[in-house]
Amino acid sequence: MPAEHPKGLPPGADPRGANIFDGTFPLPTAVLDDAALRHNIATMARYCADNSVLLAPHGKTTMCPPLIQRQLDHGAWAVTAATAWQAGMMASFGVPRVLIANEVVDAGSTALLDRLLADRPDLELYCYADSAAALDALLGGIAPSRRARLRLLVELGIAGGRTGLRDDREALDLARRIATGPATLAGVAAFEGIIDEPVLATGLARVDAFLRRVADLCLAIDAAGLAGADPIATIGGSAYFDRVVRLLPDALAGTAFRTVLRSGCYVTHDAGSYQLLSPSVPAGGSGHGCARRCTCGRPCCPGPSQGSPSAASAGGTPPRTPAFRCHSSSARVPA
Repeated sequence: MPAEHPKGLPPGADPRGANIFDGTFPLPTAVLDDAALRHNIATMARYCADNSVLLAPHGKTTMCPPLIQRQLDHGAWAVTAATAWQAGMMASFGVPRVLIANEVVDAGSTALLDRLLADRPDLELYCYADSAAALDALLGGIAPSRRARLRLLVELGIAGGRTGLRDDREALDLARRIATGPATLAGVAAFEGIIDEPVLATGLARVDAFLRRVADLCLAIDAAGLAGADPIATIGGSAYFDRVVRLLPDALAGTAFRTVLRSGCYVTHDAGSYQLLSPSVPAGGSGHGCARRCTCGRPCCPGPSQGSPSAASAGGTPPRTPAFRCHSSSARVPA
C-alpha cells in the first residue's frame, strides 16, 4: 500500500467534513473531537503551570506526531516513551527531550539508543536504572564517547510491582554509583499507577506513602550532593497526578529538584477507565460521568464513605484539578 494512502480509508476518500456513516467509510472508524483535544491539551498545560510542575506526557498514548507537537507547543517539557524504538520515533518527530520510562537492558534496544545519540547530537535523553546489572547493561551498549549524554534516573518500585527498587537504601547506593559517571545522575523516577485497592482511601494512602519515599530519596541525593544539574523527580500517570501535585513539590522545596508529571491519557480522555480513575471532572461539571475521585465538591461526587480525596490522608486544600472532556465518536469529521 502506498505510504500516502491513509490507513483505514478507501482509495481516494477525503475524510475532511465527511459523514462517516454515508456508506463510503469502512467501520469501525475512530474519530477525535478537535475542540475537545484543544481543550484538554490547553487545560493540562495550564494546570501544570499553575502548580509549578513540568509535564512530559506519555507519547505512547497517541504516537501521533501532530498531537505530540500540539503538546510541545503548549509547553510540554519533554515527551515520555516506553521503549527505545518509541524514543527513536519521537526524536524523528522533532521532539528535543525524550524520557524513556523504562529500563533499557537488551542489546537490540541499547544499540537503537546508541544510534539515536549518534544521529541526534542535540537530543536530551533520560533513562531509568533500578539495579547495578541494569546500569551495566545500558552503559555496555552505548559507545564510551556517548555515555556522558545519558541522564539516568533511579527508579523506585513497590512490592509486587513491576520494576523499580523496593529497598530505599539500595536505591541511594545505586544513585551513588551512577553519580561516579560516566552518565549523569538526573534524579528519581517512579510509577504509582499500578497501585489499586478496592477501597479508594486505602489506595490513596498507599500512593501518598510512595510519594514520600520518592521525596525522601530525592532529599538524600540532594543532601549528598550526588545529582547533576537540574535534577527531576518524575512520577504521576493519568490516575493520581493530583496527589503528586499536592505532595511532591512542597516536599522538595529548597532543593534543585523539579517535579515532572508523565500523564498522557488526558489528551484523549476516554469515557471508560479514566472516567473512573482520573482526578479530573468533565467540563460542565454535570453529574453524569463525574470522576469518582474528583475534588470539586459538587453534590454529584462520591462522598467520604466512597473515598473522596477530601476524606483521604493528606489534609489542606487540594490543588484545583483540570476538567477534561471525554472523546466520543462523532458522525462528522471536522474539516
